[in-house]
Amino acid sequence: MISRLLAMDEEIIFRGPVLQGISATLLLFVICRVAINIREAVYIMGLRLRRRRDYTVRVWRAHPADVLLLLFIESMVVIVVGALTLVILASASI
Repeated sequence: MISRLLAMDEEIIFRGPVLQGISATLLLFVICRVAINIREAVYIMGLRLRRRRDYTVRVWRAHPADVLLLLFIESMVVIVVGALTLVILASASI
């Protein structure tokens, strides 16, 4: 059974391009997610203090500093998870 699975692995000819497509899609997702977070942070920072507080409490239900911290942490988590996934995909293509 194992020999048949190993033989099937050699028969898959589209494995490289499929992994490259998955990697490109993942990279695009990471870039879009971080760009959205940066855009939201810049928008929040561009508001005056009263409007900033009103906007973040109305939309996010939190204070501006908490929202900015959340956006920063989310961006870092997305970057780290995306990088680790790309490393795993790269090692799978070997």
